[in-house]
Amino acid sequence: MANTDRLINPRGRKHYRRSYSMTEVRIGLVILLGLGGFAGWVAYEGAHPRDDLFANTPDLLDPGSAPVERGPLPEHLAAKGWKEGRLAAFDADNLYEKINGRAGYFTSKGFVVLLFLPLTSEDTKGETIDVEVYDMGAAENALGAYVGEKPDEIASNESTGVVWHRDRNALYMARGSYYIRAIGSQESPGVDRALEHLRKVLETGLAAGERPWAHALLVDALGYDASTIEYAKENAMSFEFARNVYVAREGEDTELFVAPAPDPEAAEAMAKQYVQGFTSYGEVVEGGDWIKDQYLGAFSAVRTSGPLVIGVRGATTLELGEEALAKLEAAAAALPPEVLTAAQAAAAAPEQEEEPDEADRDALPEESYPPSEEPR
Repeated sequence: MANTDRLINPRGRKHYRRSYSMTEVRIGLVILLGLGGFAGWVAYEGAHPRDDLFANTPDLLDPGSAPVERGPLPEHLAAKGWKEGRLAAFDADNLYEKINGRAGYFTSKGFVVLLFLPLTSEDTKGETIDVEVYDMGAAENALGAYVGEKPDEIASNESTGVVWHRDRNALYMARGSYYIRAIGSQESPGVDRALEHLRKVLETGLAAGERPWAHALLVDALGYDASTIEYAKENAMSFEFARNVYVAREGEDTELFVAPAPDPEAAEAMAKQYVQGFTSYGEVVEGGDWIKDQYLGAFSAVRTSGPLVIGVRGATTLELGEEALAKLEAAAAALPPEVLTAAQAAAAAPEQEEEPDEADRDALPEESYPPSEEPR
């Protein structure tokens, strides 16, 4: 019965051929040898990759980029035993092609142009460093971008006109209006030496630019670390009206902030906007002008000092808030006239970005254009 059920070969595994053609044997051996040779070639090529097959070879540019003049970049960025690739530039329209998903972060902070320069080791295969130099238009924008990407647990190094830190196989730096990220392909002594050389050249070769005026208050007078001063060009504290705001943190929760206005009258009007903003989710403490957050129970207050709006936000207790505000008021009142003049100039500076029209807004990805700004 089992044999009748077989559809193809009712004889099961029974073999009928009594001999084989030598031609078949030879062909089979050739095929086996060919397959073995191919497998050996694949294994060898995998263990010995060609340099020109690396995705970030300096002879290739990212899609959409174009060779540019060296501009602000100093010479000799490559350490001994390393070589530079071709320089490429990305503006606000095509930045997303280089750093898709992060373009919006930079364009919201005053981004102007990104200069991208790959470095490749001539001594060790596979060792590369991608150097990204972001021109942020102003020193406060560069510092804001740097602080926003720096993990809290990493300490910064600071000298005149520059803050920087190392994180494993990467270097991060802010100098003048430039924010620099240099990321190595791996952790190795060669990459480490090349990053240290790069840091020294950029530290002295890039223009330092003007120091942010608010550092005279928050760093010099109050003693906060410059690498921790946060800067929001717009929409600070989620307030649409809050622009050019500098923030220093006192502990984990309390924030001391300062924003410039063109004149004392404008500062008074701006302070009222902050009060309205804080009271939108809180209530004024009885017998004073402090505002208590109805959700977090934190305390906030706003004052003016000449053309400056100053304040404390998020104090865990009223006593801590009053102490922080008192020292902020005293330091602001003692600022020299040239600092106040610089603050007024920063507040009066016209916006450089234009509102994209609807056609551009629809045509470009979300990260590729700066967020719209309301007219003053």
